[in-house]
Amino acid sequence: MRGRSVLGIGFGLLVDAVVVGFWTLLVTLWALSAGWGRLQYYLLLGVGVVCYLVVTAAWPAPRE
Repeated sequence: MRGRSVLGIGFGLLVDAVVVGFWTLLVTLWALSAGWGRLQYYLLLGVGVVCYLVVTAAWPAPRE
């Protein structure tokens, strides 16, 4: 049982890292093509990550 929960946590962290990495890549390419300044880039990057955290924090935890 303990191995499944560790794998579940590891998989969840991997999914989070992939989603945030994809968001970072998307915002970076968008900002470079639009010629945005650093402030706009970091604001959009931060808002996207915070929105992701707010949405996923409301999801119910998996049962053990």
